[in-house]
Amino acid sequence: MSEVCLSLLYQLREPGLPVPGDPNFEDEEKQDAQRRVLVRIKEIFGLNTDSEPEANASGKEQEGQAVEGGTAPEVDPYPHIPEELWEAREPVRQLLQNLLTRQVQIFEAQHEDLMRQSVAGPSVHERAAEIVPTHPNSALMQRMEDSNFRQMARITGLIVRMKRLERLMAEKDAV
Repeated sequence: MSEVCLSLLYQLREPGLPVPGDPNFEDEEKQDAQRRVLVRIKEIFGLNTDSEPEANASGKEQEGQAVEGGTAPEVDPYPHIPEELWEAREPVRQLLQNLLTRQVQIFEAQHEDLMRQSVAGPSVHERAAEIVPTHPNSALMQRMEDSNFRQMARITGLIVRMKRLERLMAEKDAV
């Protein structure tokens, strides 16, 4: 399922970007990590690029327009992508949304079931699994212990009979 979702997601990327398998494709997470490191280094040394203040200024201007006019003007983030391409990508986007929504529902149901089980406590089978011997020779050791206990019971019984017989003999001699 994850491979299907990933391939659909790559289909929805901006046209012209490399996809997995292309020689110039680089993992987006790696690129994002590199960007964060670069921004952090610039913050540490107090270096600002010219593009950052412009971006901040345009963002503040848009916020100001939204407050003054009541509504923010819609800005097309991809003006170079034609409307026909957006319409062609809509079924893929809808399919991906449906798949991801279904996965979220499955994960939520599993999470709810797991929470219900954890609140209910361990089952009889879980308790039995906790106390089962884990040593590979545990069955042999258990039989040896049982044998030793049986042997001890026999010896104890023999000693008790001998003591009883000794007491009876002492009583006969006393009479």
